[in-house]
Amino acid sequence: MSPRSEVLRRSMSVGLVVFSLLLIAGCRSKPTGSFSPVIYRALDYEPAWSHDGNHIAFARTESTSIGPAGIYLMEYPGGTPRLLVPFWTPGLNRLAFAPDDRSLITGCFGVGIRLTIEDGKDEWLCETILRRCRPQLSRSGRRLAFVKQFGMGASAIALSDVPDRGGSVLYSGGAPARGTHPSWGPGDSVLAVGQNDGLALLRIDKGPRRLLTTSAPGEFHTAPRWLSDSTLVFDVVRLDRSLPPESFVLNLATGERTRIPGDLGGSEALSPRGDSILYAAPDGKTGGTARTVLFVRALTADPKTARQVTFQ
Repeated sequence: MSPRSEVLRRSMSVGLVVFSLLLIAGCRSKPTGSFSPVIYRALDYEPAWSHDGNHIAFARTESTSIGPAGIYLMEYPGGTPRLLVPFWTPGLNRLAFAPDDRSLITGCFGVGIRLTIEDGKDEWLCETILRRCRPQLSRSGRRLAFVKQFGMGASAIALSDVPDRGGSVLYSGGAPARGTHPSWGPGDSVLAVGQNDGLALLRIDKGPRRLLTTSAPGEFHTAPRWLSDSTLVFDVVRLDRSLPPESFVLNLATGERTRIPGDLGGSEALSPRGDSILYAAPDGKTGGTARTVLFVRALTADPKTARQVTFQ
């Protein structure tokens, strides 16, 4: 079975469970007579920026004038999106270019996939029962890190040598929130991860972890991405959903944090020089037609300066 066929099988199983739960909830609940309109829907998400800076990739959730739902590529700047593969994208997470820019790496319903840019051919990388495995290749392209789940609530950071699909556990323990977004650092020797108590560096030789930040009660430090070998960008998300997420640049040598304006939406699509970011945000339309599309701006600039890159 191809990885995309396995994704479809898993997504249909999940969809059946969700439908059943919604049906049960509908039978047990009473109408309130109130209605909260949806302000916008996701259209483009999971943006990726190539290491040479010349291409971007993204997932599109609906059929539009440019084609069906799927994973798209376009030259940057000024290119026209072209379909790489039609895909059932709602379960897709962490789309990224491989270190050589010749393929895309992503996870979908617990399956890690490599997609060849030339022909869209797919290849298994890893598998887990956790829906968001968030795979990432090391800088050399020889090792893969991903989030693996073993049972009810037990998760771990796992490593595998490409193309081995199994993986060995590097760090385990805690709920699936522990160990999100494993991000390879310099030399294929360390991983930055978000854990329940803060942002940490894990050594692949299984040496002691280094805690970089300490999260306050009710918040999580997550989505680390490397600006350089000595600086990281990370997000702070809170259990209180009325509080917006925040993003910071962290200097690993000094521990100093610099606030980044606006909401980056968890995007990891940094430009090769680390001075700009590509991210999804509502396009500002009204009347129920608003969708998330892609914008680009300087990392530390006012969000009002962002330029729209994709369109409905």
